[in-house]
Amino acid sequence: MLSPIYSLLYWFPLIGSFLGDIGSFICAIIAIIISTVLVFIVIGISWLFYRPKVAIILLLISGAVLFLCFYDFENRPTMPE
Repeated sequence: MLSPIYSLLYWFPLIGSFLGDIGSFICAIIAIIISTVLVFIVIGISWLFYRPKVAIILLLISGAVLFLCFYDFENRPTMPE
């Protein structure tokens, strides 16, 4: 999906291949995180009947990762003085 952007980056001499490699690495890390969370959710839901303790642990781990990904730490509410 991002290969047109990477091919444009390779046109720049000296830094193009470096930027393309960095972009590919970042996309791979993001894909690993998303796929791991989805796998934990699917396995957790499917194990709820047979192994409820393992299922709850997997669902809690995936929920924690989703929370860390989507929680806005910059604009969190503060206590009034």
